Amino acid sequence: MGGILVLAAVNYQVAGAFWLLVAYGIGDGLPLLAIAYGGRVLSKGILNLRSHSAMLQRIGGVAITATAIAILLGWDVQIQLWLAPFFPTQSL
Repeated sequence: MGGILVLAAVNYQVAGAFWLLVAYGIGDGLPLLAIAYGGRVLSKGILNLRSHSAMLQRIGGVAITATAIAILLGWDVQIQLWLAPFFPTQSL
């Protein structure tokens, strides 16, 4: 957007810059609109999970507790060392 405004200021092409800004606005607005409508659909789907909220809370509690115990016992490091060969190495 800054580049378009600089183009308009330097070359005095107000009409051309206007249409570039319109295209920029459409290109920026369409993904935001898709995210908004996608969020609406997703939130309606999540509302259907309300009847299972007690069970989901228990599952989440067990997962957090198991993760905390794994960290305390150092299992997280062992899992990382076990998974390391499956990922490519990159030099820093």
